[in-house]
Amino acid sequence: MLNGVDINSQEASALIVVTQHYDTLQSVGSASNSNLILMPNSPQAGSEMLNNMVASFTASNQIGEEMKKAKKAKDTLGVGMKPKKPEVKQDEPPMDSSTTE
Repeated sequence: MLNGVDINSQEASALIVVTQHYDTLQSVGSASNSNLILMPNSPQAGSEMLNNMVASFTASNQIGEEMKKAKKAKDTLGVGMKPKKPEVKQDEPPMDSSTTE
């Protein structure tokens, strides 16, 4: 028993860890521009996180390559092409700002 409070040392240690955890969350949350990443704590968590990161990087790389190909194809199609001039109809007289109705 811990000082007559009817808890053992293991329970007291667990209570201290939980209190420190909440104190840490409170101080991180009260600071502006702070970032917090909560990660699972299990034996397979590390390998799952690594697999997810590799999959994300691979997908990101593939998207980047497709975007490069699309931009290159768009640039290739535009090479040598001149913009069209607007057509002027021959039967219409040009507008003159000096003429008033």
